[in-house]
Amino acid sequence: MKAEDILCLLDEHIEPGAEIDNFYQEIADTRLTVFRSEEYWAIFFEFVGNHITYVDAANYIYAYGNCLKNLGYLGPEASLALFATPEDKPLTGEDPYWIADKANFSVIIKGYRYDFSPTEDDYRAAGLILEGSGPGSLPLSALLRFLCHHLNHPFFACEDYLRYLLNNYDARKKLDDFIGHKMQLFFQTRQWQHVSHGKKPSQLQYFQCLAKAIETGDLSLLNQIDPAIFNTDWRKIEAKLIKEGWRDNMEVLREGDQIFIVYKAST
Repeated sequence: MKAEDILCLLDEHIEPGAEIDNFYQEIADTRLTVFRSEEYWAIFFEFVGNHITYVDAANYIYAYGNCLKNLGYLGPEASLALFATPEDKPLTGEDPYWIADKANFSVIIKGYRYDFSPTEDDYRAAGLILEGSGPGSLPLSALLRFLCHHLNHPFFACEDYLRYLLNNYDARKKLDDFIGHKMQLFFQTRQWQHVSHGKKPSQLQYFQCLAKAIETGDLSLLNQIDPAIFNTDWRKIEAKLIKEGWRDNMEVLREGDQIFIVYKAST
C-alpha cells in the first residue's frame, strides 16, 4: 500500500463530475472520509447539493480504494435523499415549480419537523444574502446551505452506512469476510484541497500528504498543510464559478475576511 499507487488510482478514476468546481452542481456541504487497514484503503467524498437544471437534492457519494469494485460516483442507489416536506407547507407547486419562500418554510429531516422564519441576520450567518421576496425567493441551493449551517451539517452519511457501502462494493468477493468491519475510520474532515478542473490528485499537496498518511498511518503529515489552500467551502466554490461567468443569478460580497453569496432577485 504505497502512496504512489494511491495517487495513481485516484488520478485514473476521478471523473469530471467529482471536481469541486463542477458548474452543474450547487454544493452546500462536503466531507472526506478515509477508512484504512494495513492492507486496504478507501476514500469517500460526500457532496451535499443539487443539480442546477432540475429540482433534485441529495448527498452524492463518490468512493475510491484498492478494495472496491466500483470507483467514482456510486450512483443514485447509493445517494442519500435529504429531506421531506410537510403536506401543509410544500416547497414545490405543480410541474413541479419551486415556490419556497425565504420568509418562512418547513422541512422534515429524519422524522423531525423544522419550521423556520429566518431573519436577514440568520441568512447572513450562513453566508447568504437573498434579494427577492415571496414564493420562489428561497432557491433550493440557498435552502440547503441554510440548513447545513443552522442544523450543524445534518445530511452526511453515518459511519455505519459508509461501512455498508464498503461491504456492498467490496471487490474481493469473500463470503463472511466483511471489509467494512476490518477497516478503521482513519480520518474525516469537511475542509481540504479538492481536485478542480484540469488538475489531478497527484498534482495537489493535500492528496500527496493524504496518500503518504494512508501508507504510513501517520496523520500528523496532514498538519503540515496550510489551510489557506483548502477549497471545499461552498462560498469559495461559488465565488470561483461567479468569477468565471457560470452564475448569472449570483454575486459575491466581501466584508473583511467574510464572503457572502448574493442571490439576485428574479426579474
